[in-house]
Amino acid sequence: VLWLLGIPESLTKADGGSPLTRGGFDAIVRALVAQMLEATNPQQRRVIAQAKAFLDRRWGALSLDERERVVLQVVGGLKQTFQASVDAALEPITRSVAGTITATRQATALKHKLDLPRVFSARDDAIANHARSSNAVYMRDHMGKIVEGPLADVMRRAIARGIDDGLDDATISRDLGKALAGTAAERTQAYYTMVASTATARARSYGTLASFQQAGIERYRVQAVLDENTCDACRFMHGRTFDVGPAADRFAAAAGGNAAELPDIQPFVTTRKIGGLRFIGARTRHTFEPIAEVERSAVGRLDAVGTYREILGSAHIQGLGAGCCPFHPHCRCVLLPVFGKAPARRVAPAQAPPPQAPPFESAAKPYVGGSTRPVVVPSTLPDNLSDLVRPLPQGGDRERPGDFSDAWKKHQTALQAIKSAPAFSAHQPDFIEAPWIIERLHGGG
Repeated sequence: VLWLLGIPESLTKADGGSPLTRGGFDAIVRALVAQMLEATNPQQRRVIAQAKAFLDRRWGALSLDERERVVLQVVGGLKQTFQASVDAALEPITRSVAGTITATRQATALKHKLDLPRVFSARDDAIANHARSSNAVYMRDHMGKIVEGPLADVMRRAIARGIDDGLDDATISRDLGKALAGTAAERTQAYYTMVASTATARARSYGTLASFQQAGIERYRVQAVLDENTCDACRFMHGRTFDVGPAADRFAAAAGGNAAELPDIQPFVTTRKIGGLRFIGARTRHTFEPIAEVERSAVGRLDAVGTYREILGSAHIQGLGAGCCPFHPHCRCVLLPVFGKAPARRVAPAQAPPPQAPPFESAAKPYVGGSTRPVVVPSTLPDNLSDLVRPLPQGGDRERPGDFSDAWKKHQTALQAIKSAPAFSAHQPDFIEAPWIIERLHGGG
């Protein structure tokens, strides 16, 4: 049965081969990539061979425009075949995801000593089928981009290099065919590995959450791998706790919705520079919602977390759908149970993504205290905000109490303007009251 689901039987022989371990996870990904390549290689090799024959030209006699027309003709044929080959790669994904869910349930029960029934539920089946539909959308698009980008570029470079080096037409065509076949194989395998890793990580997280729900565990903790390769997003999420129910509901909502809406229902967590500062945020199809500022990154360091200034708390991060790994492609985070009753929490419903605020922007203005480090605010704040918030007199109220009082009142006016801005209607109150905004408005004082 496990073989039919795409999970090698050897992975279940010991806990060290379970999806919850690094070795077991990597083995599942490798097996899935091999199955995807086996399913698609025949089509891709056939069209590459046809392209090689078509590229057997008298290159030295062709003008630049004629060479480009030949390349574009090849690109058109390759793109059609590569996109069509995606259908063959989807079936192994569905089987592997279903097998990973089952293996994760078993490994979770064994690791945490949970007495769980061994069943494959209707929701499990929906999650596995969603892995197929959601990947179909993005894989077809990306395979087309591989052909139009790297494959087209390698053909252009091989032709130009051969002509510049004075090679004969036969040599140019031979080198061109080798470069095309090599790049196609390399790019396809790299992309399949990313797809397999993400699909397997989602299956593992869902299987873990489903097991926690069956066992009555209400909270989980994110556990990151803190090595030199860990990103700031995973370091920030490391150790944070979230509710099991809403996280599992997000998977159900994604499985029941449009495949293209997955980034809105369960957005990745990434980093982005805004106004010279680096922020961690939830990235949907159209927005980037900051959840923390990177003060001191620990990327490249072993067993170090880093320093981050929290913008949104865990409840609101989960309300955005961003509280469960994988937080990005190739994410290595796992979920651990938090035993004990969970406190009551207000979390946005999982059936639909929360309303989106306007894009965030950052600009250095003369804030209170003369700070040049900007507050990150929505772009719809009042135009006179920088006039409302002015530098406090040096020395504070001990030297010039009257001026200090006046400046403090203006600061309160500005803060009220922030609270009243329509852009904040989609945010929870703790974003407005967060201590870092008060501290930033006072230049850290």
